[in-house]
Amino acid sequence: MKRFLFIITLTLVLNGIVIAGKSEQNNQGIEQQGANEIAIATKLEPNIPSVKKQETKEAAITVKSEPNSQSIEKQGTEKIAAAKPEPNIITPKKRETKRVVITAKPEPNKPSLEKENVKQLIASLARSREFTRVIEEGKKLLLRTDLNSDEKAYIRLEMAKTYEALSQGRLAKEKYGEILEMHPDYNQNVEIAVRLGELNNSVIMDGTTRNLQQAIDCYRYAIERSEDQNRPEHGMQCATLGAHIGLGYLYLVQDEYEEARKHFEAVYNCEPEMMSIVSDESQKMRYPKHPEDIAKQKAWVLKHLESAKTSVRRDIVLTCLRPDPEESLVALRTLMKVYASDPNVLANARSVYEQEVARKESLRKQSGTQ
Repeated sequence: MKRFLFIITLTLVLNGIVIAGKSEQNNQGIEQQGANEIAIATKLEPNIPSVKKQETKEAAITVKSEPNSQSIEKQGTEKIAAAKPEPNIITPKKRETKRVVITAKPEPNKPSLEKENVKQLIASLARSREFTRVIEEGKKLLLRTDLNSDEKAYIRLEMAKTYEALSQGRLAKEKYGEILEMHPDYNQNVEIAVRLGELNNSVIMDGTTRNLQQAIDCYRYAIERSEDQNRPEHGMQCATLGAHIGLGYLYLVQDEYEEARKHFEAVYNCEPEMMSIVSDESQKMRYPKHPEDIAKQKAWVLKHLESAKTSVRRDIVLTCLRPDPEESLVALRTLMKVYASDPNVLANARSVYEQEVARKESLRKQSGTQ
């Protein structure tokens, strides 16, 4: 038994020694393998620069490149200094300054904005029918010394029209008269004279009194001004037609038949090419959104002329009427010979002739009865 235990013990001891030897060999192999790996790594190390060595090299390169950077900066500075602006080229800053200087200088011949808007102000008030303000602003503007004659004439014209709208005939006549007296060269004086003649020949408006002599003077003024070849508004105008017709009626009621017929025939004999197309400044200022169209204006003038000629065909016949019907018949027979080619005048003359024959017969009967 003891021998058996001894053998087992010896066997175990021997196995432990063998196992320990193998472990030592394995450890030595691992150590040898690590040593080999270190050796390999050591052999590769000379070809791979260290980080510190690489950083040192890069720093050296940077230091070496600094002189080049300074030379580049120096070279750029020299180029900028050498690049002087061309003498004929204006830099943006100088150009902008030049524009400001030009804009700041007012044009010597241009009227001030305040003066330029005088007509627009009055026209705007008249267009919006602010009659009270037209009168108030007009009175203030007429006191100014920087307005020329035409501007003040325009202001007075708008004030006169405003007084008419307010049915203040006396004040309207005063303003129209002031324009003819104080602004003799105003280009609307033909129309103004005719309108003043109409106001003196009518008592429709409040504050007006009929003054036939003043009406005649106004109509004559308008006609003479139209006949003046030295004036820009020379020629027969629509207003001039009205002056002839108005003057003819005034002479007719005063039994000045030949004078009346002379003015009616002036309208009758007027041809389209004799008409003058004059721009109505007042209407253009009142209605600036509708500027004058010359073609339409001319068509309107010619239509007005034809209407006036139709009217005077009857008026010419009326100049033949006399208190004595026998004298009327003689004048009518003469007239029908003169206007034999105008069927309208002949028709009117025959109608009046028949009426005068009837009047003559009626007077004969009345005288026979007595």
